[in-house]
Amino acid sequence: MSAYNLKLGEHLKKELKALGADLVGYANKERFATTPEMLRPEAQLPECRSVVCIAAHHADASVDFFGEPNPNYSGAFQIGMIPKLDDLACEAARMLRRAGYEAVVIPCTSFWRHRTYKNVPYEHAAPFSHMSAFVAAGLGEYGWHGMVMSPEYGPRVRIVSVITDAPLLPDPLYSGKPLCDRCGNCIRSCPGKNYEKAKLNDPNFIDFTIEGKRFRYPNINRWRCFYGEQAHLDMNDLGSIDKLGEQDILDVIGKGAKRIFGQGYCCSSLKYCMTPMLRAPGYGGAKGPSRKKEKASFDAETAMNAIRRFASDGFAEHISVRPMDAFRGLEGNFWDGFRTEDFYSKFETVITLVREISDFSGIPQLKKRNARELKQAVLRRLEEAQSDIACWMDTMGEDGAQMWDVSGFGERGIALAGLTARDGCELVGISVCVTAKLPDCDIDLDLPVHIEDGAVISGLERVDVLGVGSLADAEGADAETLREMSGGMNTLLAVGCAMDRRTLFLACRQPAEDGSSYVGDQIQMMYRSNQTAQNIASALRHMGYRAVAAEDLTLDSYPTASRLNDFMPGLRVHAPFMAAAGLGSVGRGGFNLHPKYGPRLRCTYILTDAPLKKTEKLSAFCIEGCTACANACGVCAMKADPTAKIMERNEERCAWVRTYALSGEDGAATIGWKLPDMPVPEHPTREQMEALLQEKDPVQVKAYLMPNYTDVVVEKCLQACPLCYRD
Repeated sequence: MSAYNLKLGEHLKKELKALGADLVGYANKERFATTPEMLRPEAQLPECRSVVCIAAHHADASVDFFGEPNPNYSGAFQIGMIPKLDDLACEAARMLRRAGYEAVVIPCTSFWRHRTYKNVPYEHAAPFSHMSAFVAAGLGEYGWHGMVMSPEYGPRVRIVSVITDAPLLPDPLYSGKPLCDRCGNCIRSCPGKNYEKAKLNDPNFIDFTIEGKRFRYPNINRWRCFYGEQAHLDMNDLGSIDKLGEQDILDVIGKGAKRIFGQGYCCSSLKYCMTPMLRAPGYGGAKGPSRKKEKASFDAETAMNAIRRFASDGFAEHISVRPMDAFRGLEGNFWDGFRTEDFYSKFETVITLVREISDFSGIPQLKKRNARELKQAVLRRLEEAQSDIACWMDTMGEDGAQMWDVSGFGERGIALAGLTARDGCELVGISVCVTAKLPDCDIDLDLPVHIEDGAVISGLERVDVLGVGSLADAEGADAETLREMSGGMNTLLAVGCAMDRRTLFLACRQPAEDGSSYVGDQIQMMYRSNQTAQNIASALRHMGYRAVAAEDLTLDSYPTASRLNDFMPGLRVHAPFMAAAGLGSVGRGGFNLHPKYGPRLRCTYILTDAPLKKTEKLSAFCIEGCTACANACGVCAMKADPTAKIMERNEERCAWVRTYALSGEDGAATIGWKLPDMPVPEHPTREQMEALLQEKDPVQVKAYLMPNYTDVVVEKCLQACPLCYRD
């Protein structure tokens, strides 16, 4: 009998590819033996046996046309790929957990330790290397630029990893023809001249083996990449700078050097690289190669069926298809140096996906705290569909390029379709330009939600729980304020996803000292609950009811810092709303306790005047006398009282950790960030904490211009709750 779970391995690959993964491979933990200890998979999950590596390819046109005139101008490059890969990794982890195994997701875009950290000997290290996983899983090998290359797509791949204790049969290492022939395009194309010997780190080369297979490439000073990618400094200025480190970058910023914001980054070494077997001449004045692909025979009906499927999966409500010429007049939205006319000449058709979202006209007071989050969740899902359509065109031998907000293509597509938003709503549109000639058409789509006899009976596949109750049952001052604003929308729904208990338990206290998987898990659960809640709210509005979806039902509570300078609603201030929707009871620590998930639920809410059936109320209670949450708090924000119904909490001391990430021991220090040398005051004020943000790590404050950028915050009170881990 095999020591490996072959059936699970086959099933996982089949399901992930059906969901949109281009490549899936498995590696065993032994293949990471030469990696620094803190970066090995077992440092993330001590019981690890396998790594699942999942990759999606960059749409060819998003590489061929963009990243010009230099890497600061990325345009369509990688739009939709990060949400797509994070979604795929989430699905993979859920499949593994349903099979009885543990699984920890390493987010696609994770956290970088820009400085050396403990036994990690180099700078700019992610807590786990997706590229190492890609090679160890047999999906390709390293190129001279230090990025990975696959036989199918060259370097045009993005990757995500799932670490698991499932015994999956490792795929053989790649053993075909070399994927890098040292053509030198990466060296010649780099505007920073980063491959010159004088600019390399010492030693000049990175050299290692995986199961005896040797990999070697230049040891590039990644502060030089940071210069353009993270600090947004003009890469055209970098080539003349020989020596560059962290302080040099901060000095350049301090002198007022040109910075290019809002455009992203597309590395020239990737853009101008292609494996020799797939190398094809670039088109439309391109300086570098394109990817060779075979034309497939298909008709308009086949294409529209595929587009409809992707749009439906992306929760679009309308598809508009128009000729490229209808988008003339928007050329001014492209930047100087872009091959605008070549782009218009290359593409025949523009496909626009449209979704309606509420703008809070029912409860305008909630708009400030929620409008951005709701729009971001809708765009994230639509962008997955946008990427899927562009990549499907690649498989057919055609091309597709995802368009971005400021291009104006989405707005034009909505106008050409003659669509208008209903009162209190906004239309969001995103477009894909394709080389296939498709007929003009407009297609209405139904969201995957069906409400019948006062109950939601479909459309809940991506979430764990749905509770329906009454706003009148919510306790506390925030609930009272909301009742005054609700305008008669008294039915309260809570749509919830549960954070993974093993990921929560390990956060920042496993050998990797990493909290990025925990933060990423929370974000993914928020996106899923948000997207499903908006689908339900849209369905209710279509039925003639008023309905507003919101992540945050409060007006001024302290949120929780998240990655990329984002914030999530506080779990405790929303506990009364979860309880009122029937999802549990408020416990001694102020968290809502669900009978199955304990305090691990992340919810998005809907307020409506629809007469929906209330769900049966669930109850759960703290362990008698337990004050583990209060005892775990490093800043003593909660007063331990085993007899209290809800223990007293100092919200500002809690915010010191949770909102402003001013306490290193709660996560920020594990990234290597420098923090203000100041103990938490007895009674910190909001104004004091806002001022201290400017004294945080200079890389966050000056380079990223975001003092909460990639902060890790692990709520130790939540992590300590024994109800998080029961069977």
